[in-house]
Amino acid sequence: EEMIGPLCEQIQHFYEKPGFGCVLRGIHAEGPIVATLGGLPDASKLIASGLKGFEDILDKIGPSLKIMTISPSCDAPHDFQRIRSLVQRGVRVSLGHDKECTETQILRALSVGSVCSNSGTHPVSQRFHITHSFNVQAFHHRLPGLANFALCRSFPAHMPKYAGLTPPTVEVIADFKHVSPLTLSILLSARDPDDICVITDAISEPVPGKRVKYSNSRIAQVSPDAMTVSTLEGTLCGSC
Repeated sequence: EEMIGPLCEQIQHFYEKPGFGCVLRGIHAEGPIVATLGGLPDASKLIASGLKGFEDILDKIGPSLKIMTISPSCDAPHDFQRIRSLVQRGVRVSLGHDKECTETQILRALSVGSVCSNSGTHPVSQRFHITHSFNVQAFHHRLPGLANFALCRSFPAHMPKYAGLTPPTVEVIADFKHVSPLTLSILLSARDPDDICVITDAISEPVPGKRVKYSNSRIAQVSPDAMTVSTLEGTLCGSC
């Protein structure tokens, strides 16, 4: 938590400024309010800090924050106050890192984006996103999870619980390692291409065996085929 302020100050130096080989258009903060860590660091203290602590983090990150990944099951016990805060600030909500969330929790989260009061005066709406589809998510044929929603082009008609809601847009790590070519093909066949964002999730150059510092003090290593990066414990945490 103590690193958020200094890190964001460094990012602000490059935000929207040309001349560095690329232009940083904004931050997609993957967490810290996540239920299933995957390769992410433990942020349980920040989760327990409540809405005030969460909004303090948003203030520290500042206007460069464009998208935040947040887990529905983490915010459900608090009536989705954090998700509501993101919508009110104009930060895109991306659901992810959650193997525990239920269909009801996902639908309730989406309903916050459907109609959300802005400072108690003007209603605002937002179409949500899904972070790296299939990874750190659950799919079940009777108990839908985030992976089910990622595959859904349109919601079932004539079912009241889906009324007025729009399926989120999705992103997918298309390196054929995080998601197999077959699964990627299923997603591309199921969804409108305009609703899919293909990302790299790259965190290192492709040098076999190269070690990089990951999540402050952890060490990650590039795979022998120079395609992916995993923690030394074996958890897949990035791509090349």
